[in-house]
Amino acid sequence: MIPSSDNVPSHVTLQNISHSDRNDMMLLTTPQSKLQVGFFTITPASGTIPTGNAQLITIECFAEIKGVSEEEFAIEISDRDTVSFRYGVPYVLQAEGHLPSIETTDITTIFEEHRICSDLTTLKPIELVDKGSYGCGVYGVAENCFLFTNVLVGSRVRARFCIANRGRVPADVLFELRSTGLIPSQSPSRPSGQSSRSLTPADAFEVDPEREQIEPHTCTYVNVTFSPSAMHKYAAQFRVYLENVPSMGSTGSGRASYTPGGSKLATALPVLSFELAGEGHLPRLTVLEPTVRSRQGHVMCVFQRVQLGRQTSRSLMLKNTGILNSRVSYEVIILPAHVYMIIHCLLHELRPTIRSLIFF
Repeated sequence: MIPSSDNVPSHVTLQNISHSDRNDMMLLTTPQSKLQVGFFTITPASGTIPTGNAQLITIECFAEIKGVSEEEFAIEISDRDTVSFRYGVPYVLQAEGHLPSIETTDITTIFEEHRICSDLTTLKPIELVDKGSYGCGVYGVAENCFLFTNVLVGSRVRARFCIANRGRVPADVLFELRSTGLIPSQSPSRPSGQSSRSLTPADAFEVDPEREQIEPHTCTYVNVTFSPSAMHKYAAQFRVYLENVPSMGSTGSGRASYTPGGSKLATALPVLSFELAGEGHLPRLTVLEPTVRSRQGHVMCVFQRVQLGRQTSRSLMLKNTGILNSRVSYEVIILPAHVYMIIHCLLHELRPTIRSLIFF
């Protein structure tokens, strides 16, 4: 805002002096509606301010490139005292252009709530079962894959991923899941979908939220829910897009690198992507003892003859051959032969449990 304090109208002209020789500087000879230099557009660039009035000067900044733009201007007022400012009243405009970005290389930030390993094939089954405080999955660097571990069919588990904006401008991000279907259950140790062909569409994965604006130097958490409906291996791809990035024609490197490709999802490349894998499980038990089976294949526990008033026992050994903890209830129907037994226990993974059957 430039006021007029004299009793006569003042003619004001704006002049860019960033690259001018002050000794040869000349004012604009003709009035202009705007002056565009660098990132800045000044409107109006010259004009007459009536006595007692003020003129609003609008400065628009449009960062065309990434970097700093600094321009020095001078306000020249007609018939002014040139003792203080010989070449006009100076002022400097400075702006810095940035591209929105998110953290895509620091996997310890993205998967801060989960375990990280170099290769999923090196994990033993017991390590996949023991969650501890590492959430519901593990990320394998070699496969670029996040694996949901020991998920019961029909249940829902949620994993959170941290998306951080360490830049200086807000980042509008869009999250997308692209399902690759079901994977044939061949090798339970390697959930890689690269060598397995998609069978049918899989809707076992959900993402929330689908879109978010991340302020500078902050982060947001995106939730991915896995809910298997059958005992199959499911696979999908998690992708993150930047929506407010202009097309710069540059390319990124690596699967977790910055790759601006435009402001439209149809033409943009994901700035971050990794595979999702999970398998639906059901509890599985194997009877190790007794080994006798009936003609129908039922387990038979045969007791020896026992004297009246005394008792004898046989061992029943069960092994959990799955990867889920199994809660088992034993119940023996009371028959005239006076066999009584009701046992409740929790079977842990891969650990045989022995219970006694008493006959008296």
